Amino acid sequence: MAYSYEIDPQQELAVFSCTEELEFVELCEGLDKLTRHPEFSGIGKVMVELTYESCQDTSSEEVERNAMVTVAALQNRPFRIAIVAPHDLTFGLCRMFIALVDNSEFNVFRNRREACAWLQVVTSEC
Repeated sequence: MAYSYEIDPQQELAVFSCTEELEFVELCEGLDKLTRHPEFSGIGKVMVELTYESCQDTSSEEVERNAMVTVAALQNRPFRIAIVAPHDLTFGLCRMFIALVDNSEFNVFRNRREACAWLQVVTSEC
């Protein structure tokens, strides 16, 4: 599986980690599993980690589609969403994603430490 997630109810935090580029079906499956988790109802902060090397095969249309799917999956709740994208191409595409969703509660960072500070959470890796 190219993704994993964990939930920290004490900090109202969900972390969705991608170790390789997700196919559309995998993205939908992962978001569905995350949002159906019993402890997800108390979540107000989401960190999405995109640690794979690059997304060479991702088109702007795919970024737009993935942005819309993600927003639709999370639309009923106000979340602060931090995206961690350490690699240049992934970071650039995530900036495009943020422009598409046009939401000040989304931000992209180069590392987890910056994302944790913005979300005001503490994890073992921050």
